[in-house]
Amino acid sequence: MKHAHGFERGVARQNGAWLRGYRTYGSHMAYESFMKTYPLCLLAIALLGFSSLATTRVPASPTLADYVTEANAAYHDLPRSLSAYNSAIRGICQAIQTGATQEFAANLDKLGVSFNPPSIRLPLRWVQIAGSSPGANGTESGIPVVLGYETKTATLYPPEGLFVDATAIYDRSAGVARFSLLVGRTTVMLRGHTYALAANHSAAGDHLKLRAKRFANSGFGGMIHPFSASPEASDLPA
Repeated sequence: MKHAHGFERGVARQNGAWLRGYRTYGSHMAYESFMKTYPLCLLAIALLGFSSLATTRVPASPTLADYVTEANAAYHDLPRSLSAYNSAIRGICQAIQTGATQEFAANLDKLGVSFNPPSIRLPLRWVQIAGSSPGANGTESGIPVVLGYETKTATLYPPEGLFVDATAIYDRSAGVARFSLLVGRTTVMLRGHTYALAANHSAAGDHLKLRAKRFANSGFGGMIHPFSASPEASDLPA
């Protein structure tokens, strides 16, 4: 019996040593496996992070080409798409008021759109979006703007500049796309429908008051609306 118990204890010790060796070997293998896969895990985490950033990235701002495309699509769907039409026109106006008018006209030309400013024989310096008229009801077409003209080298004009109320529209004539700034008009024909033009007839005067009180009180107020009695008003683009 003593021999049997001794034999069993010997086997148990051998088994314990084998188990400890197996565990040590298993831990070593697990460590090596972890070290082999660790770089791959880091790469996967990094890729997931970049993917998350890509999906949450702020979309790029619309370009002038985008607004022209939207305006053209909305124009062809008038009168149902009047709100989208006006929104696209506002986008085009935002493009012109953030840069030089000559560059804006050149960019429009590249997109196959002609630029039609009023027939005023002064350099058009800038175009600024005006606030909506208090009486606007949402059925008007176009975007009210104020036009600023350079007068430093012109006679009979104040040096502060000439400021004119206008309405920006987009239309097509004989298949040609046009972006026009209408002055001295109250209505416009778009795709066979007559629309009242959105307008803010006090915007130019308000601008003058902010820019030069001296000019506002100098007797040149009549120049704010130079087309009110001008025969050239009828020659503006429809």
